Amino acid sequence: MHVKKAIFRLLAAALMVSSALVILEIAVRIVSPQRNMGICVNEWDRNTGTRLIPGVKGTLSCSEYSIDIAVNSKGLRDREFSYEKPPGTRRILCLGDSFTFGYGVRADETFAKLLERSLNEGDSSGSRWEALNAGIGSTGTAQQLALYETECYKYSPDVVVVNFCPANDFFDNIASGLYTIENDTLVKHEAVRTRARGIQRFTRFIPGYGFLSSRSHLLNLVRYRVAAMNYRELNRKVSQSTKPETVVAEHNRMTRLLLDRFQRSCAERGSRLVVMFMPPPRAGEAGRWTAEMIAHCETQGIPVLDLAPAFEAARQEGLQTYYRFEGHWNAAGHAIAARALRDFLVTNRIAAE
Repeated sequence: MHVKKAIFRLLAAALMVSSALVILEIAVRIVSPQRNMGICVNEWDRNTGTRLIPGVKGTLSCSEYSIDIAVNSKGLRDREFSYEKPPGTRRILCLGDSFTFGYGVRADETFAKLLERSLNEGDSSGSRWEALNAGIGSTGTAQQLALYETECYKYSPDVVVVNFCPANDFFDNIASGLYTIENDTLVKHEAVRTRARGIQRFTRFIPGYGFLSSRSHLLNLVRYRVAAMNYRELNRKVSQSTKPETVVAEHNRMTRLLLDRFQRSCAERGSRLVVMFMPPPRAGEAGRWTAEMIAHCETQGIPVLDLAPAFEAARQEGLQTYYRFEGHWNAAGHAIAARALRDFLVTNRIAAE
């Protein structure tokens, strides 16, 4: 008798919880629909801060798109590449955050792959170009430098393109904890591991998690709250180590030193660094910081491509280059970036040396 009552109570509790979850799911879909990601793409890495998980496959969808995601065996959203460069081949390594990775577009629609096809179609020398997409979401210049120095240099790229995102790179470069400044010199450290990153890593081992996260808006709402918690933890660490009145100066100083080291590191390995600046999210301080960083690169002899004029021209023509709500480049945005980058590389003989 007691066993039957216990079973009944458990079933009643399960029904109540299930009903509550269904109601919450419906409410989230109506009030705050989420971008559903059917896979965990990134994971914490002690050397680079974050990396793509080799071999994962899944879907990424929201109200504006649904795309397949596949990461190769070495952690690139691209086809398989050997470290050794084939004879007669030149390589361009594209580093950046989720814009470079290509949230919202197919793998073959990213600016890296469009650039690759464009260079090969216009090259009559008999050589072949490979453009590797090494973009990783939620990273800044610090993580991208660490990724190049620990992993991506192995591909022996002729050109390294860093796609700089003013919306978050200045903050990410300090918050990652990968580098500190001592006597105007960068000192490398193990990446900061937050509690949120621990939670994200744990979810990979939950049965059916991928299935639910590709369909449940409620689950993805929780996921993005955890991601926001990660940023709050990082921001708190930055606040504890930096005086409020010097935060902006430290962001910019760190970024300048990272770009300088990037240039030296590429030169030591026989690569040519190019920094491609995305349009700042708005005028004001972000725009001023970007202009200062462009001027610094030019002073240091780092080739700079400012994408702002190309995207402004597209806007004047009425072309939509960003997803309206999700915020990343759509296929048209990637096409503009690829065309501008190809023209820049060819005009400056970086892709013809």
